[in-house]
Order: sequence, then structure tokens, then C-alpha cells
Amino acid sequence: MIKLRPMLSFMLLGTLSVVAMSCSTVEQTPTAEPDRSADEAAIRALLAENEAATNRRDAAGVVETYLPDGDIWIVGLPRISGLDEIRRNEEEFYSTPGFQSWEARIDTIRFLSPDVAIAEGSGMTTLDSGEIDEQFTWVVSRQNSDWRIAAVRVMVFGEQP
Repeated sequence: MIKLRPMLSFMLLGTLSVVAMSCSTVEQTPTAEPDRSADEAAIRALLAENEAATNRRDAAGVVETYLPDGDIWIVGLPRISGLDEIRRNEEEFYSTPGFQSWEARIDTIRFLSPDVAIAEGSGMTTLDSGEIDEQFTWVVSRQNSDWRIAAVRVMVFGEQP
């Protein structure tokens, strides 16, 4: 038994050396990112369509850019969920005197999966009484080969006019 211990130690050391050498020679090849330029362009077009419909005061056009269970949450205000509520909210907003325009700029688009992305940006709502600076996060999802808005989160900065 005493003679086996040195032999086992030698075998263990040899095995560990082989494993260590094989691990050190394995090259890690970085995974190439898929080309998402067409999806990014489609998402930018979707959000531009949403902005254009808002500026036309076209509640139906805005609703078309959302998924059926989409929602809007402006921090500090109640969440607006579903297409019927989004339509009512847009119609009410457009009927309020003073709305002039809404501008949104997309700063980044990050893909969480091939069919889900987060777009972040900033913008401004212009009213007769002044401007409101905003930061946005849009969650967009592809369903039936079309990108649609799943959720919007808006933070308003500064005092509202």
C-alpha cells in the first residue's frame, strides 16, 4: 500500500498536467454579433410612425404602433394599459388646449433577444405654455414579423409649464 501512494500521486499529477495543458490551448473565439441593422431600422421607423401619428393628433395611428396589451407609464401618473385605454388617453390629450408637438430622439437600441429590444432616448413635448423635457424607454417586440411597442416608460424633467 505504501508503494501505491507515490504511484497514484504521480498519475494524478500527470492527469492534472494534461488537463491543464488542454485547457490552456483551447482558443476562445468570440461569438459574432448578428447583423441587426434591418431590425434597428424597422424599430426606428416604428417609433417615427408613432411620433408622426402623435403630431397629426391621430389616436388610431398611435394605437396601431402598440401590441394589444401594450402600456404607457409616465412616472407619477397612472399606467395606461391596453389599446382602448391608449386610444382614450391620446384622444383626451389631443383635445386638451395647448398641445403643439412631440419630438423623440432614439439614442440606443439594445436587443434582448431576436424579437425583443429596448430603445432609449429623449424628447420634448411642446405646449402653448412651454416645453417639457422627457426621457423615454420603449420595449418593442416583433410579432408576426412586425415590430410593435409593448411598453413605454417616460420620465419628465423639470417643472411642467
